[in-house]
Amino acid sequence: MSTGTNKFARIESLQLKTISLEKLAENDSFYFKSLQKSIEIKESMDDEGKPQMEKGKPVTLGVLKVEDLGGDEGQGEIVVGHIIRETLNKIPDLTGLCFEIVRGKKKNRTVSWSIYKIECPKSK
Repeated sequence: MSTGTNKFARIESLQLKTISLEKLAENDSFYFKSLQKSIEIKESMDDEGKPQMEKGKPVTLGVLKVEDLGGDEGQGEIVVGHIIRETLNKIPDLTGLCFEIVRGKKKNRTVSWSIYKIECPKSK
């Protein structure tokens, strides 16, 4: 069996789970603990693996590795929108800090968000 230029056959790939904030309804909260120092900026890719472009510029995503404190999602990544990113970027080190994000009203295709720093719960 040919494996192209790879020396070893791939058995499986590991993929970090994405925790979606889109599933939140108005006034729903998402509680999380940050597992990294700051938000990582990544280029958004289309289905073919090419960078997505908008108005001639690459589309970027703000990604943060988190622990879900309010549900059973465990650890994963959330993609944070511009409003959330601007707020969290004001904190020099997010590592180990806990937050509540509340989804607000949608107006003119934009969702408002409220962000609160909370006391981290004791480890289980």
